[in-house]
Amino acid sequence: SDFITDQLCMMQAPQLLLRLLTVIFPLVLASCADVTCKQIAGDTPAKLDPEKWNGAWSSDGGASIHTRVKDADKGLLEVAWLEVKDEAIELKKLDVSIRQAGGWLWASYKEKNDKGYTIARVGEPGGNLLAWTLRSAPVIKRVKSGELKGEVLKNDEGKELKEVRLDALHDTDLQAIRDGKWGELFDWDKPALN
Repeated sequence: SDFITDQLCMMQAPQLLLRLLTVIFPLVLASCADVTCKQIAGDTPAKLDPEKWNGAWSSDGGASIHTRVKDADKGLLEVAWLEVKDEAIELKKLDVSIRQAGGWLWASYKEKNDKGYTIARVGEPGGNLLAWTLRSAPVIKRVKSGELKGEVLKNDEGKELKEVRLDALHDTDLQAIRDGKWGELFDWDKPALN
């Protein structure tokens, strides 16, 4: 809609991909996502064009992110960056599955110790690239009502957290999210990437 378009910051594809990789992935990897999924979201892998997705970018702060299409037909993107910890430099890599459902692209990724995949609605490089993660409160309502299968996570004392792990998000679920079947699950005015 025009309202959504007016609210979003539009950038060139290389700048947007850099922001996706320097903002979303490292931030989400450093903290727990509120909505995760036990499986990769979506059933249909996106066909990735290496000319659009392969690249190396540097941020103003000097961070360098590299991406390459690992498997174009399976929608698998490899992301790599350097991380400095305790005076040591480590190469970090992450595989990101890109799936398509209902005309939207969805990214799913997790680190070794994570129990669920972090998911985000993303756009394809080559135009504008924006990303949003699902809001936990409306997703928790859908899990409690049985509309979505999953569990609300609890702390050690058994108190519910504002985190939810979904069993699966199939193409039909992603289409329902896109169509607004379960209400507004995104903060359109607060993209994770803008």
